[in-house]
Amino acid sequence: MALSIDDLIVKDTIIDVEGVKLNCKPPKMSHLLVLNKIGEGFKNISNLSREEIISLENDFEWVINDLIPELSGKVLQIQVMLDVITQIMEQVEPEENKELAEKGVKFDTDPKAEKIG
Repeated sequence: MALSIDDLIVKDTIIDVEGVKLNCKPPKMSHLLVLNKIGEGFKNISNLSREEIISLENDFEWVINDLIPELSGKVLQIQVMLDVITQIMEQVEPEENKELAEKGVKFDTDPKAEKIG
């Protein structure tokens, strides 16, 4: 069976938000980078200023408005926000990687590898 260009286009997925099934557009690279920035912010929350925290919240709203328009303008609980971020990030992980991870294969950097930069 030959592939066509349409086979390469990522399709919408379903996100479960507290039992409500919502359509989620495929994330673009910019969405993923912003979500990663938000995740890093959560890891270092005690080092962030109020302005930086508000900026992260605005970034989250931008991603949600683009990917899940039904949630546009809705105020979500923090746990729901984290769950939505997790589900969006899971969209981009190849099925093969998930299968390998279940079997114990890790994709971490070799701790013995020379660090660059």
